[in-house]
This record gives sequence, structure tokens and C-alpha cells, in this order.
Amino acid sequence: MKKCGLILLVLLSFSFLTGCITGAIKGQVLDTEDRPVEGAIVTTDPPTQSIRTTEAGYEITDVPVNEYTVRARKPGFKSGEAKVRVQWNTTTGADIQIERDN
Repeated sequence: MKKCGLILLVLLSFSFLTGCITGAIKGQVLDTEDRPVEGAIVTTDPPTQSIRTTEAGYEITDVPVNEYTVRARKPGFKSGEAKVRVQWNTTTGADIQIERDN
């Protein structure tokens, strides 16, 4: 009985900790002349959160450790993407360039 309790405690601790192992993704969405694009929607794949950019860029916090494709889209622009690896307790940079539709 003690073994079952210990195993259950270890499993619960592991599941709690895996939810706490996160980092962040921060960057800017830029046009082809390296100017910030405000109002672009940035998403991650696999999905975590989506956020709208400001002139200062974007930051997605509490992202589970993993590899992601970060995509940016805005009407009037072609979408762009960057690949990142989020590490524990670290902010990973991901600037994304998008081009105007003609």
C-alpha cells in the first residue's frame, strides 16, 4: 500500500512540474523595410496562445517547453513564420518578416 501511495505522489508531482516548465517567445513583426507592423496576429503551432502586435512587438508567456512554428498574419500582407525552440525559464527571440500583398 505504501508503494502505491509513493508512486501516486511521484506521478502527481511530475504532472504538476511539467505544467510549470515554460518559457516565453518575444519578437517583432516587421515589413520588408524592417518597420514594425502593428496589429498583426501572432500564433504558435502547436497552439498555445495568439496575440496582437504593438509597435513594440509581441511577447507570448507561459509557453510549454517545445519546438514551435510562430506565424504572423495581417490583412494586406502575406503571412510569415519563424521556427523556435522554447527552453525552460528563457525568453526566445523570434522576429518575423511579412511582405505586403500586391
